[in-house]
Amino acid sequence: MLTHEEKQTFEEEGLVVPGYRLPDDLMGDLRALTDRVIAETPQIPPDFLFSPHLPWAGQKDTSLSDGFMAICHRPEILDAVESLIGPDIILWASRIFCKPARTGLEIPWHQDGTSGWPMRPLASVAVWIAVDDSTAENGCMRYIPGSHKLGELPFEFSSRTDLAVNVEIDNREFDASTARDNVLESGQFSIHHMFLVHSSQPNLSGKRRAGFAMRVMPATSHYDRSNVVESPSNRYDFDLANAPLFLLRGVDACGRNDIVTGPVESLDLKKIG
Repeated sequence: MLTHEEKQTFEEEGLVVPGYRLPDDLMGDLRALTDRVIAETPQIPPDFLFSPHLPWAGQKDTSLSDGFMAICHRPEILDAVESLIGPDIILWASRIFCKPARTGLEIPWHQDGTSGWPMRPLASVAVWIAVDDSTAENGCMRYIPGSHKLGELPFEFSSRTDLAVNVEIDNREFDASTARDNVLESGQFSIHHMFLVHSSQPNLSGKRRAGFAMRVMPATSHYDRSNVVESPSNRYDFDLANAPLFLLRGVDACGRNDIVTGPVESLDLKKIG
């Protein structure tokens, strides 16, 4: 569980790096999964790989998605999450963010969360696990401490083609001079609020920067599929309305979430990217 001071840091700054580090054997598994998913999807840029915890069409088996789901169920990660959102935890999305050496793309200032997300009350955090060392040189996350308190900010779709994510917030909406680098060593992870303003620079270094992100919500919220949900990007097809929900810990506290209890349909990667 997070300490009192760590929980305070999250409440005040919108991001916390727990003192706990994931063990070497787990990181070996995660690194192998990351390398494999990148190798098996050469048609998709590795900077933003969609939901590796779900099976993809064309896979010979479910060992990739099963491996990522095993990471998502790790109790030490869920202990830290429980400290912030309570004991009933649902996984609704995941991402691989991999910036290859010298060609890794920039991510502009943005917030993860929007009112277009279907959960009500609106609540979610992201767990960002450093697969590789994540430094200022290879394009680590940068964030604006306390910006989550600003609530949802207006955004635009950028026309630039050199971005991994094309949702962008005008820097006049926040104080960019307060930005900090979220430097992580492999095995460390951070947890950030859905409204935290953050970005990352392109990777011009000779070292890859890969991370695995889990998006989790408290099961006290209802993932309401009847809401009209639009993709938060005009480059990637996020089918948020049909995202499978996995109960990682506890119970469906609101009693209205359709939790996955069996196999899920494979994603068609042709619809993504």
